Amino acid sequence: MLLAPLLLTAVAAFAEDGDVIARRRIPSSPEALYAAALDLGAHPTYWPAGCVSDWEPGSVRSGPGASARLVYHAGPWRRRLVATIAKAEAPRRIEVDHPGRKGFVTTWSFTPADTGTDVELRTWILAPPKPFRKAYFSKVRPAWEACHAGALQGLEQAVRAAPQP
Repeated sequence: MLLAPLLLTAVAAFAEDGDVIARRRIPSSPEALYAAALDLGAHPTYWPAGCVSDWEPGSVRSGPGASARLVYHAGPWRRRLVATIAKAEAPRRIEVDHPGRKGFVTTWSFTPADTGTDVELRTWILAPPKPFRKAYFSKVRPAWEACHAGALQGLEQAVRAAPQP
């Protein structure tokens, strides 16, 4: 019986090993933020300069199945991937899949709060093995976290600028 709590703690620590996480409380409704994040075609305007480039939207721009081909930049790291909205649970969560051998999954989560919505942008990723691990934690992840934080700020600015119904 004592093993179960230890095992759960180890699994939780492993699950967040290399994750890139940014959180922000935004004074908007979950519905407005969800709708804005669901539009993959608008995402290049959310990300800070230098974080993404070569954004090429797919034939579907918004909602499940929307895709774009792009290059992510985080410190010394560059990765060209396809991003596809794989799941959307209105107005709580959007899952963006980046398939492939070097791919990952990014989630946008929206939780109602007293003064707006708590938004979490998380990329679920295992840290690389040695010898790349140290560079990942000292250069790549901090730069990627700054990009995630900037994307949340960009999302907030876009929602504030949008006409209100």
